[in-house]
Amino acid sequence: SKHSSGGLGGTCVIRGCVPKKLLIYGSQLRDQLQDAAGYGWKLRGKPRLDWQRLMSAKDSEIRRLNGIYRRLLDDSHVDLVDGYARIIDPHTVEVNGQNLTAKYICIATGSRSVKPSVPGNDQI
Repeated sequence: SKHSSGGLGGTCVIRGCVPKKLLIYGSQLRDQLQDAAGYGWKLRGKPRLDWQRLMSAKDSEIRRLNGIYRRLLDDSHVDLVDGYARIIDPHTVEVNGQNLTAKYICIATGSRSVKPSVPGNDQI
């Protein structure tokens, strides 16, 4: 999930940079629409934000990016093992209690998200 470990694209795509940018762009749109009237745009009514739709669009974009990363790995014949690993030796890792060996091992460490105790965090 977006608040736990795992996922292709890591912290930036799933829980950091990409969601932040999508939410910032979404939050700035109201002001940009108001400014647009000064440039000749005719807008009907007052702009309103549909929070659930914005969050759904953000989640859809993250799923889309995850799918791209998955296809890139699949097309490159990469074996993806999701879990917590422990390095045993230069060619062996233990993941979820199973020893895996390979000539090359790429470990994408990522990080864990923190959901701060602030008003509104239930909306994230």
